[in-house]
Amino acid sequence: MRQLVNPGGQSAVFFDRDGTLNRDDGYTWKPEDLAFLPGAVEAIRACNDAGVLAIVVTNQSGVARGKYALADMDAFHRHMQARLADAGAHIDAFYACPFHEGGVVAAFTRADHPDRKPNPGLIRRALMEWRIDPARAVMIGDQPRDVEAGRAAGVAAIAVKPGALRAAVTGALKKITTAEPTASPIAALKDRAAKARAWLFDSALPIWWARGFDRASGCFHELLGADGHPVAAPRRVRVQARQTYVYAAAGQLGWTGPWREAVEAGVRVLLDNAIRTDGGTAHRLDADGFAFDPRRDLYDTAFVIFALAHAAKALRQPALAETGGEVFDWVVANWSHPAGGFLEGEVVDASVRRQNPHMHLLEALLALHEATGAQRYIDEALKIVELFETRFVSAQHNALLEYFTDDWRPADGDAGAIGEPGHQFEWVWLIDRVSKASNHDARALARRLHIHGEVYGVAPETGVIADEVWVDGGVKTATSRFWPYTERLKANLVDFERTGDPQSCAQAIAAFDSLMAYCDVPTPGLWRDRRQANGQFADEPSPASTFYHAILAFSELIRVADGLP
Repeated sequence: MRQLVNPGGQSAVFFDRDGTLNRDDGYTWKPEDLAFLPGAVEAIRACNDAGVLAIVVTNQSGVARGKYALADMDAFHRHMQARLADAGAHIDAFYACPFHEGGVVAAFTRADHPDRKPNPGLIRRALMEWRIDPARAVMIGDQPRDVEAGRAAGVAAIAVKPGALRAAVTGALKKITTAEPTASPIAALKDRAAKARAWLFDSALPIWWARGFDRASGCFHELLGADGHPVAAPRRVRVQARQTYVYAAAGQLGWTGPWREAVEAGVRVLLDNAIRTDGGTAHRLDADGFAFDPRRDLYDTAFVIFALAHAAKALRQPALAETGGEVFDWVVANWSHPAGGFLEGEVVDASVRRQNPHMHLLEALLALHEATGAQRYIDEALKIVELFETRFVSAQHNALLEYFTDDWRPADGDAGAIGEPGHQFEWVWLIDRVSKASNHDARALARRLHIHGEVYGVAPETGVIADEVWVDGGVKTATSRFWPYTERLKANLVDFERTGDPQSCAQAIAAFDSLMAYCDVPTPGLWRDRRQANGQFADEPSPASTFYHAILAFSELIRVADGLP
């Protein structure tokens, strides 16, 4: 199953195009202007003969500048392939960046796009899409930006002058075809799993029960300050549900602390004060634990269902899952939408539909299925997966959209072009669970989201995950919250567990290490929630809502590591 060496581990030569493979006339795009440079065809054929991928990565700012269209660029590449085929050679893939800050075409006018060399976006995307081993790859180009892009992507890089390409490729092929494949850093992953268990068992679970639970009201606190003491704040029902799940998960992990007491306390709050007698759930509770904000919200309701399902398993009380099912039945009866999915209630703007609460309702349905074995919950889950496949994902950009019109078209204006890497990673993990619980396999689509999240959401030099990106590439919101790192960890664990790919193992480790930087605080078991755009952590209390993300990701890390040789 999980192997020490990347089972794919393909080798590749990345070629710049203009000035490296063909004569650069300045915005070369007409098929009749194609002129291969000396040795270029032979260099490509040598890669083909050696079983090494030949991939072109090229800046094509002429598209942004209005000098030619994407269709013209594609036609030029088809002509290149035809000419190469006549010589018994071929390019395996073309990756092109049409963006430039000085463009006149609005759709492609973007400053410092992550795909534009010397940025490494094109190479990073190719590495993941083709499962290329970076230790067995090289970037070859005629400009310093080509070398910079290769090195930023973690591959060797060579600058060549006209006429020197064939010799450079000959030398590169000798190195990359004899290089040892990258081994999965299994020992490092096991080490991180041990640290995750220690942090949960010795610090986080104890302090959030000792100080994060209000014995007077029987509710979980929303916030703990840096000194570990509660900070007064209205108590959202979703947080009561999430903390109930946290301690149910703790029991499943083998924590010997009072997890049962914590779960039972959370269940009491949900049953007595969160679930409305007339259906649905309330939004917030007061300091005494009673509902003072009765508005219904789909996101809240999804987490109440989720918590009851997990509590049913942990406490071995099937009636709790039955109650969760009844809450879901109310959602179906009252919020089903003719265009698919559900209404969201009274808390958010009803004119904008969102994928996020539907994602968490899918998670709740999977939990109900696990707790009850009832097929109907999988059937309902697959309806949400259908929305994911047909509405939530931009086919053009292979990215998850966040905001929609009433009939599930992308929202107007900028809102319809926003993506969140954390949510993309979260869907990767959920879709893997769906595939294991049903005969429906959408993992190929989820894989494309994973790649988009890594390439456009994670800064290659720092590992920082942007809170929001533009789906066509580029950061929209440069702050970086805690929770997307947990979802990056889960997404890469899913891929590593299924394929043994060392890249995914290394990316999982990087996500965990980033999380531990957030947890490096004076009071063990707490965390910083937000890194600001300047790289500094915001000085604010630790939100209880984050614990759900942390324990779920760390549980997965521990599970996967425990199964390794």
